Amino acid sequence: MPKHSIPVFFLEHGRYYAPQSINRIDTMPFVDHPDLPGLIDVLSRKNTHHALLQSDLSAKMHIAFIEALLIELRNKTTPATLQNATLYYLNLEIEISTSEIKIEYTKALKLLRERLDHLEHHIIIAVSSDHLIEELAPLLSHPKCHVIIFTQHIENQLPLTHKQNFSPLILTAPTDTDIINLLKQYRVELENFHDVFIPEELLSYAYGMTERYLSTTNTFDNSLLLLDSSAARTSTEHVATTEHSLKPLLTIEKVNAVLSAWTKIEASYLNSSYFNIMTFTDGMQGTLFGQDVAISTIGKLLQQSQLSLKKHIGPLCHFLFVGQTHAGKKTAAVTLARQLFGEPHMLYFVRISANDNSLLHLKAKSYGSTQRFLLEDIIREKPYAIILFEKIETASSALLSEVEEMLKTGELYNEKNKKCKFHQSLLIFTTTLGSDRFKELTANTSQQNETNPIDLMQLVMKEIPHSHPTHGQQTSDLADAASILLSVALPNTLSQSSHIIPFVKPQKSAIERILRQQFDTLGAVIKQYYGVELDYAPEVIHHLANTIFFEQQKASSSSYIRQAVKEAQWLIERTMHTQPRHSKQDKLRLQLNETGHALRCDWQTSMAMWQHTP
Repeated sequence: MPKHSIPVFFLEHGRYYAPQSINRIDTMPFVDHPDLPGLIDVLSRKNTHHALLQSDLSAKMHIAFIEALLIELRNKTTPATLQNATLYYLNLEIEISTSEIKIEYTKALKLLRERLDHLEHHIIIAVSSDHLIEELAPLLSHPKCHVIIFTQHIENQLPLTHKQNFSPLILTAPTDTDIINLLKQYRVELENFHDVFIPEELLSYAYGMTERYLSTTNTFDNSLLLLDSSAARTSTEHVATTEHSLKPLLTIEKVNAVLSAWTKIEASYLNSSYFNIMTFTDGMQGTLFGQDVAISTIGKLLQQSQLSLKKHIGPLCHFLFVGQTHAGKKTAAVTLARQLFGEPHMLYFVRISANDNSLLHLKAKSYGSTQRFLLEDIIREKPYAIILFEKIETASSALLSEVEEMLKTGELYNEKNKKCKFHQSLLIFTTTLGSDRFKELTANTSQQNETNPIDLMQLVMKEIPHSHPTHGQQTSDLADAASILLSVALPNTLSQSSHIIPFVKPQKSAIERILRQQFDTLGAVIKQYYGVELDYAPEVIHHLANTIFFEQQKASSSSYIRQAVKEAQWLIERTMHTQPRHSKQDKLRLQLNETGHALRCDWQTSMAMWQHTP
């Protein structure tokens, strides 16, 4: 169709392609797309020669796909009528936005219909949306007109009167190579507009970071926006700091700076594949005490997930935290979020009830917040989020089926058949199933540890008896026990494919470390608000740890540590308000009373401190 025969409206609001106007190049996106031959088969028919294409492609990607179609139409096996066809693409969602434009659009379609009878060759019209299908109706019956409609959902999208005219096709998602090649095309435009140089390797990096940290929809468009903003910032800072004529270079650091501003994640924590397991382990052990094997297991699994970042099908990583109530499962999740993102607010908690039937409709709240959001919205906005599902054993069978599907494919569809991707998410499921068995195993080990102390000489000579299992052996036993119990109560995909991380109540040494950390934190707060230093005798920690450990054996609660610290805080505050402070150099000191069974707090004078100094 000659360009002068195209209605003026089409030329002003769309893209026109004459036959043979696009030349093939090796880096052209979609040029070898597997669905192009099938699409040409549909367009070549005498009847039902219109195509309804389901895809998540954006308008920019529509254009690239259409240009690849034009290349494919030049194939010798393509019918001659299509080889010489002209093609027009119209982005209805952007261009046809007002009632006045819709009227012009309808008139243009009618004018085109009148001219079709006089055309020698066929015409292909590709539109970005199906919401104006009625206006296209006059063209659908003409043998020389072929219509392609892009849509996100095939089911129930077209009126019944038009369904018989269209053949539905589900487009294969673009490959990473397609997206990178498309970014290469727009790279030149960005370089010219911002007067910067964008290294080719930075395109892959920006795409990988977009896929990891930005919205799961429109990955290409978001990659382009990230490069656009990064180039703009580079250009602006270059103009402000130098008068050199050389183009500034866009760097990874600049991309990370922009991404950090968007996601509120510190730039040093942004990385698409690098994972330092030693730093991670040290950081976790500094806060999470008595769970060294769990920490080691989580670190190794995260390292593996980072190595296979581009290969996995399901979520980035998923764990099944198993253990008694208050054994440290939530603390581990919070610490994990801090290690991966620097802040715990990337962690979301989901409470499950037996009445919940839709995973995407569950509501979650981030750490430290009371506001709840739909899980679907969270994953779309923050695909990298850590989601903790509490007490998965209480979930309904319908919800467990969706969990199983999500773990297998990494995807779920909402009621509008819109895809929600969990490929970059880290999922944690918690359960107390098997807690009684855990308690038995850990109690036996604790008794053996208490009744078989290691002699100092044995320690020096490394002749440590092996009559009781090591912590690693114990954890392995717990994981095996949990696996058996969970396989009965939970779907196989969850109980067998998820990595079981057993959590046990902390032993005395771990409780002592927790108490020291709590008292150090309490001392820092008192110093900040009252200008008073806090000191405590070593036997205070030993006494409290013994008491807490003994109470934990009788009941399943972690409130003992919290309660012990609160009682100490109350004792300290009472001392400050009831006992006079003689000097600014005086300190508060916690110690045991004369019976050795309770705490006392007193002001410690500078002379007393000198006497206590060895």
